[in-house]
Amino acid sequence: LFRSEGEDFFTMKGTMEELAASFGVSFDYERAEDVPYLHPGISAYVICDGERVGSFGKLANSVAGELKLPKDSKANNQRSEERR
Repeated sequence: LFRSEGEDFFTMKGTMEELAASFGVSFDYERAEDVPYLHPGISAYVICDGERVGSFGKLANSVAGELKLPKDSKANNQRSEERR
């Protein structure tokens, strides 16, 4: 969850890359257009060694509305992990 005005999708992506590097791995990203709770244009799957390990992005406007969050709130950005 982003807490400061300067943080966004790209801040999160950079943080993910730093985390991966600290463990000696690298992440690739694929556009995540089919995650119902995330905005289709501002979300990504996290890929490690060819396997999808998570997703992150901005909450879909419909979800933000259900949670009564402003549409453009930085709080709408969310990181989530897939559990397999």
